[in-house]
Amino acid sequence: MILRDLINSVEALNVLTGTKLPAKTSYKLGIFVKSIAEDIETYNKTRNDKLASFGDPIEGEEGKYTFTKDNGEKFVEEMKELEE
Repeated sequence: MILRDLINSVEALNVLTGTKLPAKTSYKLGIFVKSIAEDIETYNKTRNDKLASFGDPIEGEEGKYTFTKDNGEKFVEEMKELEE
């Protein structure tokens, strides 16, 4: 499984973990979610670092950035490379 697949499945996994499931399924799902949690956390930290590196923060809007065309392309390129 590539990182992009994990990132795209986080929301669905969060919904599943809050769903009433048979004990065995719930246990296996919990083990899986726990096993990928560090990868997701590291991805999010790296993404935020790259946003801050390539983007300019929008004043008064925490976590939002603007990009020059070149920096936007560099950001997208680096994230695509990371996600493969």
